[in-house]
Amino acid sequence: MRFLLALALCIWLPVQGAVMLRLDTNLAPPYQLSHDGRLAGLAVEALQCVMHQLQVGYQMEVVPWRRAKNNVRNGQSDGVFSVMQLPELEPYARLSSPLVLEKWYWFALDSGQLQVENFPASLRIGVLRGSNQQSWLEENGWMPSQTVNHLDSLLRLLAIGRVDVILADQQVIQRQQQLDSSRLSSRFERYVPLGVYFSSRLLAQRPEFLAQFNAQLPT
Repeated sequence: MRFLLALALCIWLPVQGAVMLRLDTNLAPPYQLSHDGRLAGLAVEALQCVMHQLQVGYQMEVVPWRRAKNNVRNGQSDGVFSVMQLPELEPYARLSSPLVLEKWYWFALDSGQLQVENFPASLRIGVLRGSNQQSWLEENGWMPSQTVNHLDSLLRLLAIGRVDVILADQQVIQRQQQLDSSRLSSRFERYVPLGVYFSSRLLAQRPEFLAQFNAQLPT
């Protein structure tokens, strides 16, 4: 109970500081979600707590994943979360220690799709546009058949047969109400740690920042 109270205080106390960072993200419950008009979720709360301890001011903007990554590249934001390690961002930013750990599964309406020969290359794959899953698939040479901006649209494609399988985090699917998750068959793929990519521009200005950020995460 004491831990929960301390965490709540850490989240809600105002952060003071001369530096104001812009951090971009996208909605992916339960890690980033909209609650009563404000951004919340497991990753958001962890990030808020660390920034409070560091006394660094910040603002969080919800944008599509692809734009969030581009904003880090072109200097329009100081970071993007929650993302896996991505070679495409390494020249422009550095990844923090993990904020959260995702558990990726393949989901299908027909369980037979998850057992086909040459899985998943022989199937029509759906993912969220610009997501960690899309980046990982393309790195492995598996091009998605369909990419969309919202999870409800992705599940609709699965429901109407436009894709055979989708790749997504287990908790994200379980919290989505558009399609009863009990109807879906699943196949585990991998665990994926997600962190914050802080821009090289920010870290050039504050070389100590990433180490300080990482040091706060275990607490």
